[in-house]
Amino acid sequence: MQIETGKKQSKVRAVIYGPEGIGKSTLAATFPQPLFVDVEGGTHHLDIARISAPKSWSAICQIVTDVLAGRIGPEYQTLVIDTADWAEKALKEAICREAKVQALGDGDYGKLYQKLGAKWGTFLDDLSQVAETKHVVLLAHSQLSHCEIPEESGSFDRYELKLNSSFKVSTSAMTKEWASMVLFLNYEVIIVEADGKNKAQGGRRVCYTSHHACWDAKNRYGLPEKIKLNDDASIPKEISAIFAGAEAPANTQVASGSNIKQDVAKQDAQPATAQHHAPTPPPAQFATTTAPTPAPAPTPAPTSATSVPLPSLEKQKLLAQLKELMIISGIGMAELDAELARKGVVPTGTNPADYNEATLTRIINGWTAVSNNIVNHRGVKA
Repeated sequence: MQIETGKKQSKVRAVIYGPEGIGKSTLAATFPQPLFVDVEGGTHHLDIARISAPKSWSAICQIVTDVLAGRIGPEYQTLVIDTADWAEKALKEAICREAKVQALGDGDYGKLYQKLGAKWGTFLDDLSQVAETKHVVLLAHSQLSHCEIPEESGSFDRYELKLNSSFKVSTSAMTKEWASMVLFLNYEVIIVEADGKNKAQGGRRVCYTSHHACWDAKNRYGLPEKIKLNDDASIPKEISAIFAGAEAPANTQVASGSNIKQDVAKQDAQPATAQHHAPTPPPAQFATTTAPTPAPAPTPAPTSATSVPLPSLEKQKLLAQLKELMIISGIGMAELDAELARKGVVPTGTNPADYNEATLTRIINGWTAVSNNIVNHRGVKA
């Protein structure tokens, strides 16, 4: 086991949160060469590179997988998830749909919340692997919560991440622990006394970087407790200095005997082989607001409304998710059909509208393996 000493350069893992409209996306857009995963669909006013509005949890995870494998955006230096609370909402919907319940609390006591924590933890682990080569930023909204300290009398309100936070599981705490920097953006308000009454004045946008009784924040970079955000939407010099000192060398030395790091390196190397054969979409398709050319989509064959009933609402949602995953991965219907037939999932030539819901769910949940198999088989044919 090799012992390392001294400081070690690493990429930034940041969480930026605050009320709506405060400028979270605008600040993240000033980070080094950002690529936005626009889950919320709220970045249309920014001149940025984006992957527009993935509509399902499976699609969000597939994007992160493709970024990790280098199939999406290898030239970008920062990956931005906008926003984490909307991504968590998609995860909750996926869990409820799979369990056939309306809310997480409708399942067996705590079971679905445990699944939420496990899947969110896996998501953060994947982002940690992305952070080996890119800066990673999670944007989130804030919410007010009522807080009581057991050893003190009285209570107060404080700002927190708008993520699940309960005794069953706290994705909020998991996300804060994952980050190397948690920044809270808000409007600075000053209370002044006028005519015997207290009045609020201010409105200047500021960034808080350290823990306070009224909000969560932290940083490992020695930032001042409060940073004024620039009116011209440029990156504050204090934050810019972090990225200047966080650029890791091209060839990072891995300690001999470190099984964990070796396992990560092997996982990174395997998708890279598939990347050699996979057609990489041109960067321009994410750098503009023009939608990328879609791959052949698994749409139901046109039929008479009177002869064949429409798929159920649940099946329509699953078909839409499958279509989105195929577009993201650049996989055509013929390739998917051949792979499913080769695995014996469905007969050759089966229309996706004829898949049952269990089959569609199985394909979507295992999409990473399905898409990798298709890419690898594509390489063998070549």
